[in-house]
Amino acid sequence: MRISIFTVLTSIIGVLYAQTCQEIQCSDIDLTDNSNINVGDECLKSFSGSSTVLSSCNTYDKQYCHMTATSPMAGVCKSNATRFEFYPVEIALPGERCDPQRALYECGYGYRSCSAFRCLGFLENERCARHEDCNPGLFCDTTLNTCQKIKDLDNQCQQSQDCGRTATCIFLNSADANGKCTEYYTVPQGTSIYAKTEEDTFVCEDGYGSLTTVTGEYEYKIGTDFVAGSYECGKAILSEKAGEECKTSFDCYSSDGSVFAKCDCSSGSNSKICGILPGNEEWKDYFSSVKKYYKATKNCHGAQTFEGVCGESELNDKKQCKKAMAKNYIQYTEASECVKLYSNKYLFPEVNEVEEWCNTKRKYTLLGINSGYGPSISVLVLTMLTAFLSFSL
Repeated sequence: MRISIFTVLTSIIGVLYAQTCQEIQCSDIDLTDNSNINVGDECLKSFSGSSTVLSSCNTYDKQYCHMTATSPMAGVCKSNATRFEFYPVEIALPGERCDPQRALYECGYGYRSCSAFRCLGFLENERCARHEDCNPGLFCDTTLNTCQKIKDLDNQCQQSQDCGRTATCIFLNSADANGKCTEYYTVPQGTSIYAKTEEDTFVCEDGYGSLTTVTGEYEYKIGTDFVAGSYECGKAILSEKAGEECKTSFDCYSSDGSVFAKCDCSSGSNSKICGILPGNEEWKDYFSSVKKYYKATKNCHGAQTFEGVCGESELNDKKQCKKAMAKNYIQYTEASECVKLYSNKYLFPEVNEVEEWCNTKRKYTLLGINSGYGPSISVLVLTMLTAFLSFSL
């Protein structure tokens, strides 16, 4: 039996239009008084298949809302203390700060020891298993298995760590075995580069680029979702209808006539809305924050990626916040306050990612620290220890 192209297209369009979005509304109960809500109680349920109400769980008892069904949405309060660690220990690289008691920072590489509040790494020509084992200014040569000095700009390289903190290894194409050490923020607008990772596009003087041959629906992806390929530095495609209602991506036209932004459901509306592209302010704010972070962390370890703290926690938090806002623009844009407060890594994870980085007060609310009794003992201890380390350094 033959199926016409028209029939297939009609079916696809029908599916696209049939997809419904669920508006997540806040319960009318007092969300600040959750002491009477217990494990097993409903915290998420649907009405008429489209509107979902979110109630809080007893966060003072470290409960969270666990989704049990996605269509229609349903969830119950569940208890699991491991989801809410107060202050996880940070694994530090050689040259980074540490504390002998290993309360906040632990040296995870090299000699794995702390001296004068700094982690000790291996010296030049000492044997290594990974780049992280070597001291700053060195990389682990995989052919010799020893720490060697980072390579100069324009020299041949095999991976980004060969080039140190201020440059990365840029290849001509995916088949090339060797690349060239290229300094960040030096490649002019309009130049095409082959990028294997998001960090590779940071060699562009504007700190970003767009795929050179993109057409149709386009979503700028970063991190593990990054799409390797040829990127044009400074190519700023703008989503003209960002945040506006849409039915398909064809409603989300851009400054480039052949490119359309993504059209998807927001957690705060029954309708789909248009997403953003690299030329929109949200992404530009992220690119700008990355550059500020980079300038402040040039002397950090070469194995420290743009995701690390590197002694600049405030700049890193701002960078991560801007990234989360841009990456999760559609899902977060119209999110209600209760969704922002009580989302977790399993329940509206996109909203949760933004709140984790952008709303520092939320963590304390979830942990019940902001009570009438003032800060907990653990907070006071952490504050004193942090102050001591800052003074010592």
